[in-house]
Amino acid sequence: EAAEAAGDADVFVVTEMSHPGALDYLQARAEEMAAMARDSGATGIIAPATRPERVTALRGIIGPDMLIL
Repeated sequence: EAAEAAGDADVFVVTEMSHPGALDYLQARAEEMAAMARDSGATGIIAPATRPERVTALRGIIGPDMLIL
């Protein structure tokens, strides 16, 4: 709904981050959030740049066209 309500604005979904605590709270749901972002038409996702293996895994879920910040 948020992506649709945003109209022409870009929507980025926070899927995972690299700060302490993120492993405990975000990583467990990162793949689910990435799929939700893909399916909702979001512009892209937020992923942990310091964990390239996670960026690769999330890219595999969202496909080649969505942005990753």
